[in-house]
Amino acid sequence: MVNKVTLIGYLGADPEVRRIENGAAVARIRIANF
Repeated sequence: MVNKVTLIGYLGADPEVRRIENGAAVARIRIANF
């Protein structure tokens, strides 16, 4: 199963990428939409 999301806007800062316990990557992205 794959979920797809499209977000349109401007990045407020560089994405913050980290790894969780099971090794998966998680990104925090700040966006300003219009």
